[in-house]
Amino acid sequence: MVYALIIPQPRFEEILKLINDNLQTIQRIGTYANAKSILRKSVDELKKLRDLGLKIIYLGVETGNVELLQKIKKGVTYEQMVEAARRGQRGRNNAFCNRSIGIGWYLRKASNMQLIRQKF
Repeated sequence: MVYALIIPQPRFEEILKLINDNLQTIQRIGTYANAKSILRKSVDELKKLRDLGLKIIYLGVETGNVELLQKIKKGVTYEQMVEAARRGQRGRNNAFCNRSIGIGWYLRKASNMQLIRQKF
């Protein structure tokens, strides 16, 4: 998956301007993001993107559990995840956090299956 927020700011602004100029029926522009891509942008940059039409950012949180974040190699800490959501809000963007409810159960199940295989 490619997150649009990794696009350099001037290019992203240009893209949003092109969308606004050529697709007037578009009511809202949104993007998926991860914490790293949000944290690469300043609050002022996020505000500028909001002013150009980026109204919603879907942040993939997956879990707030520190151990699970490490196991799934999310690449950020719990604190960074929270800061990314807050930065999106300070940038006046609606930040929706997506969470994978079953990921903890799935990882425990895989770990338990591995234990069972080792014992038998």
